[in-house]
Amino acid sequence: SDDCAAGAVSTFAPNALGVYIVATAQNIPSGTQFTARFLRDGVEQVFYTWSPGFDIASGCIWFYMPASDVAFAAGDSCA
Repeated sequence: SDDCAAGAVSTFAPNALGVYIVATAQNIPSGTQFTARFLRDGVEQVFYTWSPGFDIASGCIWFYMPASDVAFAAGDSCA
């Protein structure tokens, strides 16, 4: 309900529907650019950028990578 993660994991099944990256944001001014890079075995698979149109005093931000954006496969890296 507050956009924060209910729990954290560093592994997921190859048949997962998607993967979230969640971070706590403090004192972020409007227009700050965030980038999430999803890697497999050290190789970038996809990246997303986002900039809030409002100041964030305190809250959580997240990026979502649906399985439709990249082929999920077993790997060793989580970054």
